Amino acid sequence: MIGVLVRMRLRVLARALREPRVLLGAVAGLVAAGLTVWVCARVFATQDATVDVVAALFAGWTIGWLIGPLLASRPAGPAERFAPPTTPRRVVGGLACMAFVGVPSAVSLVAFGGLVSFAGRDLGAVLVAVPAAVLQLALVVLLSRVVVTALGAAVRSRPARVLGLVVAVATGSAAAGAGPVLAAGHSAELSELVRALPTGWAPVAVDAAADGRWLVAVSCLLGLAALVAALLVGWADLVARRGVPTAPAPVIRKVA
Repeated sequence: MIGVLVRMRLRVLARALREPRVLLGAVAGLVAAGLTVWVCARVFATQDATVDVVAALFAGWTIGWLIGPLLASRPAGPAERFAPPTTPRRVVGGLACMAFVGVPSAVSLVAFGGLVSFAGRDLGAVLVAVPAAVLQLALVVLLSRVVVTALGAAVRSRPARVLGLVVAVATGSAAAGAGPVLAAGHSAELSELVRALPTGWAPVAVDAAADGRWLVAVSCLLGLAALVAALLVGWADLVARRGVPTAPAPVIRKVA
């Protein structure tokens, strides 16, 4: 089933890439991802300030994944209705694979790959940065799918698009004000907030590995992995509640 859903997704993607709107969005996304990688490679006032800036950037990417479906001009319907008869968990497995095949996921992986440049030349930090980037991508993709599935048809309504636009403007304004503060290391409270959020665990893990604090690094990675697993379970539960085509129970016949 997963192969069928992925092939279907690739066909849709191939058609979509012929549209100028989609190509323009892909280019804009790659520019934003490139800027993220560039910022991750920079050193700000202190090393702690650099961690804070990277964590804030990743929080911004996560918000983008959450409001993206609200701002889409032609948001797609629930993909689970196209799944063949099976169990909700298998449906979610196929849909998760579909979610990772697309322009937004590829662009986001480039952005989160900035963790490697953030790690610098420290081999231990680089070894942590690779799985941290993958887990960060899984976090934002699955969180977005859980929210979209939970909201259902509300995501495709006009009020939702207006709300998404308001959130986007508010987020941009907040980032414009918080960015310089974090880069200068002038707010301990804001620093603690961006690090405490799950979106900040990946850069914290890489920084901890570079400093030799392996317990912190491993704990952050395990925390991200546990959160990703919880999102998968929660998504399966939502799909089951909404109702998906389920496979009929096997018929056992007695042989005389």
